[in-house]
Amino acid sequence: MARKFFRRFIPSPEKLRNAKGFGVVGERVFEPSLWHLTRRSVRAACFVGIFIALIPMPFQMVAAASLAIMFRCNLPIAVSLVWTTNPITMPPVFYTTYLVGNALLDREPSLHAGELTLASLGSDVLVPLYLGSIVSGVVLGLAFSMLVDVFWRLHVLHNWRKRSRTRGAA
Repeated sequence: MARKFFRRFIPSPEKLRNAKGFGVVGERVFEPSLWHLTRRSVRAACFVGIFIALIPMPFQMVAAASLAIMFRCNLPIAVSLVWTTNPITMPPVFYTTYLVGNALLDREPSLHAGELTLASLGSDVLVPLYLGSIVSGVVLGLAFSMLVDVFWRLHVLHNWRKRSRTRGAA
């Protein structure tokens, strides 16, 4: 089943409860509903993780964890998907979302690849950057969560058919 695939990578809540530094976050993080591997919880976690990954902000993991708690989706998957934007992938991803934002606003980009600096972050850059990030986050989050849902269903159907064939042969 698809759960077996995800279980290989997700630490158990008991392991984290005993880990150093996790006492600070409180017991709410260890609610069983945030650790269940159901199609619905994984699908929602994929949306949350991808959406937050495409928003340029500090502490993305905290934001993903907060949304996972709020929407009762799988916490480890939501937090781990935030790392799709990491220090290596951030520049091309955020420049692309900046271009998307400019296209949505029907404006010419005022920055070109490699020109983004802290000094250039005025409203003429931040507005298209965040607009493009939000729109891209929603679109890619929905696409990825639907893709996970389709693969989950196909995997379950495959296993169901395999069990049916095995029972029929016996």
